[in-house]
Amino acid sequence: MKDLSHDVISIEKHQNRQKYGLCVIFLSCTMMPNFKDLIQFEVSIGHYGNKMDLSYKPLVSTTQYSPVIYDGNIYHYVPWYNTKPMVAVTSFWEDVSFRMNCLNLLQFTRDRLKANLDALKSMRNPRDPALLPQWEKLLRELVEDCKRPLPCMTDQPKATNLDKKRWQLRSLLLRELTQKAKEAQPRDMVATVEGWLYRLNAVLPEPQVSLPDVMIWLISQEQRVAYAQVPAHSILFSPTGALHCGRFCGKTQTLFLQYPEGEGQKDTLPGQLRVCMWLGNVKDSKDLQLLRQGDVVVYAETYENQAKFKDQWGQQGLRRCPNFSDVMGHKTLPKEDFKEPPEWHWQGQWTVEPQRRLLLDTDINKSQVLEEVYENQHRDATGAWVPAAVPNTDADGEPMEARENMKCPQGWHVNKNWAVELNHAVDNEGWEYGVGIQPSGLPKIWNSVEKTYYSRRRRRWVRMRYRNHGGLSHEQETLSFLQLHHPGLAEDEMGWEYGVFGSKFHLNPQPQSRFRRRCWHRRLAPNKVKGIAPIFLLEGSLGKDLEQQTEREVNKVSSSRTLGRIRSSQRAPVEITQPPNLPFIYCVFNRPHYYQLFCYIYQARNLMSNQIQTFQGPFIRLVFLNHSQRTQTLRSSAAPTWAQTLIFQHLLLYEDPQDTKERPPLVVLELWQRDSQGKESLWGRSMWSPVVWLDVQNRILPPMRWHPLVKGLEDEEGEILASCELVLETESLRQKLPVLSVPWKNGIYTLPKSIQPTLRKMAVEVLVWGLRNMKQVRSPQLLVECWEESLRTEPIRDFQTDPNFTESVLFLMLYMPVEEAFALPLMLKVVNNQDFGQQTVLGQANVDSLQPYFCDPWAEDYVPPQPPVLSVKKYHKLLGYLYEKFWFKSSKAEDEYEHEVDWWSKLFWATGDAPKSLKYKYKDYHTLKVYNCELEAVPAFQGLEDFCQTFKLYQEQPKLDSPVVGEFKCDPYVILKLGETKLGNREKYHPNTLDPVFGMMFELSCTIPLEKDLKIELYDFDLFSPDDKIGTTVIDLENRLLSGFGARCGLSKSYCHSGPFRWRDQMPPSVLLEHHAKRKGLPPPLFSPEDDSVFYNGKKFRLQSFELKPPSARFLGPKKERLALYLLHTQGLVPEHVETRTLYSDSQPGIDQGKVQMWVDIFPNKLGPPGPPVNIRPRKPKRYELRCVIWRTAHVDLKRNSLSNEKISDIYVKGWLFGLEKDTQKTDIHYHSLTGEGIFNWRFIFTLDYLAAEQVCVLSQKDYIWSLDPTMMTFPARLIIQIWDNNIFSSDDFLGVLELDLSDMPFPARHAKMCSIRMMDADPKWPHFLQYEHFSLFKMKTVTGWWPCQVLDDGKWRLSGKVKMTLEILTEKEALIKPAGQGQSEPNQYPTLHPPLRTNPLVMWFQSPITSFFHVFWKRYRFKIIIILIIAIIGLLLFNFIYSAPNYLAMSWIKPELRLSAPIQIYANINNSPNTSSANSSTLTTHHQNLKPTTDHKLKLLQEPRNHLRDIFPELPAPQD
Repeated sequence: MKDLSHDVISIEKHQNRQKYGLCVIFLSCTMMPNFKDLIQFEVSIGHYGNKMDLSYKPLVSTTQYSPVIYDGNIYHYVPWYNTKPMVAVTSFWEDVSFRMNCLNLLQFTRDRLKANLDALKSMRNPRDPALLPQWEKLLRELVEDCKRPLPCMTDQPKATNLDKKRWQLRSLLLRELTQKAKEAQPRDMVATVEGWLYRLNAVLPEPQVSLPDVMIWLISQEQRVAYAQVPAHSILFSPTGALHCGRFCGKTQTLFLQYPEGEGQKDTLPGQLRVCMWLGNVKDSKDLQLLRQGDVVVYAETYENQAKFKDQWGQQGLRRCPNFSDVMGHKTLPKEDFKEPPEWHWQGQWTVEPQRRLLLDTDINKSQVLEEVYENQHRDATGAWVPAAVPNTDADGEPMEARENMKCPQGWHVNKNWAVELNHAVDNEGWEYGVGIQPSGLPKIWNSVEKTYYSRRRRRWVRMRYRNHGGLSHEQETLSFLQLHHPGLAEDEMGWEYGVFGSKFHLNPQPQSRFRRRCWHRRLAPNKVKGIAPIFLLEGSLGKDLEQQTEREVNKVSSSRTLGRIRSSQRAPVEITQPPNLPFIYCVFNRPHYYQLFCYIYQARNLMSNQIQTFQGPFIRLVFLNHSQRTQTLRSSAAPTWAQTLIFQHLLLYEDPQDTKERPPLVVLELWQRDSQGKESLWGRSMWSPVVWLDVQNRILPPMRWHPLVKGLEDEEGEILASCELVLETESLRQKLPVLSVPWKNGIYTLPKSIQPTLRKMAVEVLVWGLRNMKQVRSPQLLVECWEESLRTEPIRDFQTDPNFTESVLFLMLYMPVEEAFALPLMLKVVNNQDFGQQTVLGQANVDSLQPYFCDPWAEDYVPPQPPVLSVKKYHKLLGYLYEKFWFKSSKAEDEYEHEVDWWSKLFWATGDAPKSLKYKYKDYHTLKVYNCELEAVPAFQGLEDFCQTFKLYQEQPKLDSPVVGEFKCDPYVILKLGETKLGNREKYHPNTLDPVFGMMFELSCTIPLEKDLKIELYDFDLFSPDDKIGTTVIDLENRLLSGFGARCGLSKSYCHSGPFRWRDQMPPSVLLEHHAKRKGLPPPLFSPEDDSVFYNGKKFRLQSFELKPPSARFLGPKKERLALYLLHTQGLVPEHVETRTLYSDSQPGIDQGKVQMWVDIFPNKLGPPGPPVNIRPRKPKRYELRCVIWRTAHVDLKRNSLSNEKISDIYVKGWLFGLEKDTQKTDIHYHSLTGEGIFNWRFIFTLDYLAAEQVCVLSQKDYIWSLDPTMMTFPARLIIQIWDNNIFSSDDFLGVLELDLSDMPFPARHAKMCSIRMMDADPKWPHFLQYEHFSLFKMKTVTGWWPCQVLDDGKWRLSGKVKMTLEILTEKEALIKPAGQGQSEPNQYPTLHPPLRTNPLVMWFQSPITSFFHVFWKRYRFKIIIILIIAIIGLLLFNFIYSAPNYLAMSWIKPELRLSAPIQIYANINNSPNTSSANSSTLTTHHQNLKPTTDHKLKLLQEPRNHLRDIFPELPAPQD
């Protein structure tokens, strides 16, 4: 494999990177196991700070070594006290602040929402007065957070396309959450907020984070033992504002260390670490101050070593030990060779400062310590036992002082002297024997029996020493030791520690001491550096010479091993550590602060246990930093209730009180119990922050909340009701201990009265029925536990034949809290009795709260259970008249129903999937209810557990799984299992479907309760491999049979004695009503046939109240049964229904595998035979043949231009049925249509399988060639007709489309002029009476007329042509009787289609030139022709005027005199009528007399032509003047 590290490094050098600084202050480390060796912490980010990686510059990334001290209980801690270690790590990374700012802003919104949600969850009482304010606070803060704009990515040059898309997605989500928060109502609050939180968490992950996480490692013996991982963005500093910074940037946080995978003990934590961290660009670190208090000091450190040689202390006897070393003995520089780092200078001289925390007694907080010394002997040459060379050792063989010389330390005393330990595998004198193995000479295995070949033996001497009870506490003794100094010693004798490396050092020399050391410190001070924190300049070693020497050693080692290196993975790595010449940084606090902690603990519950008694000796251990206490130990209890207050006095914290209030240390509550052998075991932990009060005057007692108990790091194993508060001790309150008054009773602090629950003596009555579905059970019994009381039933002797209990009533008397928040749980356990009195717990169930079952008959507001209120439909007379007048008359079309109704009709009526065009007048009489969930999940039916509740038994805490993440296609089939009965056939599978319609009815017999669980299993059919189980749903038949809601058989809407909806129950409605009244404790109903009424529950009900008009539906039963059925429907009983059940798989529990719709009817044999079974077989389609005759088209859009630049089209028609595109058919082509008209006389024939009841076509075909079974598909019966323009060299042009739903199509127009696009409008805007009438072709059979074709133009449909068709639908039998061929082929009949008479376009010019001219020129140039004609007429008139004007003017100017006789004589002679002549003459004369003088010359001109007439007719008389 190629090593790419060098390539990566070379690429990184060319990237635009910036220098980042990481600073960490370690405040405390508690809850640690016992580390016998010194420990230290290492902080790294990437490779930076990793002291094992020498390819990077050494940094101050590790703390000083420290021991772990016993805290007085079970844990250990690191005694840092007022001197807190610090680390500073510098690194180089790309600048991704724009990305981190957005992430931190979202993280802030998410954290506030999560905190408010947790506070909301802890309020279990719906009547809690703080509930509604907390809900309002949550919404207010969510709106406030979501309104903050995210940093814009569109203007960011470094942002990628992914950044911009994610920014848009996140911004959209915040806007949606803002709107939802404004509209949210206080209903289902927790579920609503969890949905919002889930959506926020979905957009939080950032896939482009280039900053690695910060790793904090716990190191012991140069091995990485445990770690904590901190996301870099959570501590990243941003100069743009506090909201863009990480949530823990410069703030105190608590980290829980983890063991590496596969290491450490299970369910144990290696430590709780409190740190304050800061990460950011070093340019932004100028004013870096993490805490309000504390001074940062930097020291250079080295240890001076001396050995005792010839009774003189010096460096001569050191041998392999260096003169100067670090605390672990590694070689370091002498004091004079240290050099200050850049931008730093020395402050003062080297001084001796003993590291007293390294000298602390690890048992300083123990009240008693067991001391041990092993006495060792070996055989001499004679076989006798003599003292060994090292006669006194510890258990590992290390030398120790003789027990006679061991003195009791100061502050301790011994009651008994040394004694031999005999309580393990030793002989009577305490010896154990073994064979010495070189080189150590110690045996590997010790035995208690002496053998002749054994060469070594030893025995253990022990004594117990006890601490003297003084005035100081353990912590005060520790502080006094750390501050101890010896002013009277000379400088050469100051600060020496005596001992050897690998063991403990002491301040006081011992007689056997041969080695000593002392610690030299020299303080470093920063120069005045501008723009950067000085601690980030502490890079590299303080000694250059040693660095160069180490580098030469590294090169020497690497060169010496080059020839012997093997290029394989088996070569051993060269262990080289970095030079230890690095300074140490501390944060020193000079002012301590003292607090008091009050923890109020009440109860733990919801705890799953596989023991007969839930808890044996439970107690709570409270851990706060390095202090811990425990509550009293209770006796066995299902819900341990302590009601105790734990008080910690005089707690020492060095941080500023304001920092403590903002980020207080966590309180850890641990639940412990004792097993049967008396050994204590941890059950779970609960951790939260206490409420901090800096001023007692403002203190309010914190209410107790439920906190989860977590096992390990994730698994919740119950919850505990408690609260904590941390109170600052001021000078005025320090004398009063404790600060606050807490009741004291029976040797413990009890809860304050204000938060104590109110106890009342109550009786708990439990009615037990039996056990179900238990396998391999011999003699089970039920154990009921409530608080500290428990009861048992008698064991069931013969469980296989009778699984019910012999006694059904259990009665408990105990004091219980009245408040809902303190409600006690009830625990149910099933115990199996085996041979020899052995008992095992088979499972248990918890009733979290008894509050829902609380009943107080003596309360003032108590209301006894009442039967449901009957609701009777009453209509006003006027409304009834209008209803009868208009509603029924307007629905006359519903009387005609062309299809028979069946059970599927009822289902589709209920779901709304029935075709709208199919009307049925009486469907309101025959409806059913469809539930989208299990019948048990319907709230009105109370889970069908109104008679008795069913509790599932678990052996561990049940957990929820993830939602479904995908789907698949399968070949499902159904299998039913009930007891030993199994029904179903794998051959009846439905191929290639996700939504199979089975339509199967199973009938089987069973005995309840022995066979009570009906399992419906769905399998996936596989041809070769075993069938896969899709999912299973289980129905509890016993609950349905015993339920008072009548779930064994749903109530039909109507009582029909025959017909498709026949009554199927065993009992008629009247008998059912009588049984229901008996069950409710009511008198039986009294029916009165005279007035069709019934007296029930103290009221009289008439049939006319339910039936305003006598029903006209067929097959209805008698009035008595109908009235009884109406009353039953008002009682809240289960109606005739279809339930939707979820399928689950055993391989993926909790994951939804699909749904199945079904119902179950239970008919007890003692009630007689059941009604007829319901036929739910799937409907089968009927084959039809559709014949479509295309006669002609009109007004079709013309697409192409002819040679004469005229629009023409070569029209043809194409048609097919929707879903049957493979059977597309075409007409012939009508060439050169100039008007959009086309004549075809062409027949299309389509075959379809039609389901009339659902108005869909059914097609069965294989998806692929290799498919074994066809896939069933349904689609609407829709005819599609398209008009196209045929092109020879290019693709054909689309001209228009017509889509007709054969079951709901508009009537055609008789003529083309009446055909419009409004016929196809599905939702017309004009009034109802102007709408086009629709019809079903399957009902009318045949129709002929014009339909419009349309085309989409600019987003709107417009008319693009018209087509005349004849549509005829025939059944398969009718099609055989009346055969017809496609197109114009034989048999060409029904009707006979003749070839259309079409004129050849080339001959049209000769046969009809006028028509050709009209079509070619007129339609295209008609406007120009009209304009030319108008201009020609105007020009002709103008020419005539110009031509006539000279003559006219000449006549006017010259005025020739012509004598003419009156023309009237001509008429007189011709008519030979004197009367007429005289009349005309008189008239003419009168006219001339009335003329004005100005017109005389015109009259003369008019008389001029009459002179010519006189020449022709001389006999005409002359006009008279």
